[in-house]
Amino acid sequence: AGELSCLFNITKGMRQGSILSPRLFNVFINDLLSSLKSNKNGVRIHDFKLSVIAYADDINLFSTTTTGLQKLMNICESYATKWRMKFNPTKTKCTRIGKPELQNSPHGN
Repeated sequence: AGELSCLFNITKGMRQGSILSPRLFNVFINDLLSSLKSNKNGVRIHDFKLSVIAYADDINLFSTTTTGLQKLMNICESYATKWRMKFNPTKTKCTRIGKPELQNSPHGN
């Protein structure tokens, strides 16, 4: 605390490991989180609806259906396109919480 670091160039973004990184990232994605929370998808836990949990650059989406999860991911995709943000597909996982969904038969049964 109270010590100066060496000078360094920042070409884009913020230096990884900076104490401000998680807070500034949360400010940056605040609109995304608001859109995800206001969406009608999510899981209900008693009287509480949960569709997203975020800490720093970790974002977890929750839905009881694959369609709901896809809608949440579409919101993320639109936000990323608008703000030129990239999600790393190798670090991306999706989890649907709930009973197994019935698969539609190609014959309509």
